[in-house]
Amino acid sequence: MPVELQVPRVLEERCDHCGECARFCQFNAL
Repeated sequence: MPVELQVPRVLEERCDHCGECARFCQFNAL
């Protein structure tokens, strides 16, 4: 059975580069 993970994506038009999303990323991908 394959395992699927959601890939985080940043909506550039909504991003103000505050870094808040990086606090929530469990994979430290942002």
